[in-house]
Amino acid sequence: MSVISFDQYFQPIRKDLYNFALNLTKSAFDADDLVQETSLKVLRNLDRFDKAYDFKSWAMTILRNTFLSNIRNVKRNRGKLESFKYLSDDHICQQELEIKLEDKCAKLLSIINQLPQKSKEPFVMYVNGYSYNEISEILEIPIGTVKSRINYARTILKRKITLKKAS
Repeated sequence: MSVISFDQYFQPIRKDLYNFALNLTKSAFDADDLVQETSLKVLRNLDRFDKAYDFKSWAMTILRNTFLSNIRNVKRNRGKLESFKYLSDDHICQQELEIKLEDKCAKLLSIINQLPQKSKEPFVMYVNGYSYNEISEILEIPIGTVKSRINYARTILKRKITLKKAS
């Protein structure tokens, strides 16, 4: 399929894609981005399109999969931030707010690296967006043990950060 025929196929379904994206994202701005990203993926993968199937269904599937991938990425990134959110929520890092973000991250990573391996591994996996179930399966330990080790790591981090602030 050429770029010209792509345009002939894509333009009639663009509004349908936008409406579907708007329904998924609940934001006009995000829907526009999602349709744009989908159109690029469709264009890049035209050679994979089988004309025996409906072009609109194929494009809608790409849009949905792109949306789901974006959600997973946001969840992973949010997981990283939320795991450390308690630090500022408890005002542990208030005195360090003037320090550059890189310095804070370096200090935090240093403290994380001091954690016992049994607690560090599930904690780092959790921060990187893995669910408790995924960590449990990968490490082949019960989910309760995963939760316990992550909580233990948080407690140690909180204690060490508090001690560093005091000194």
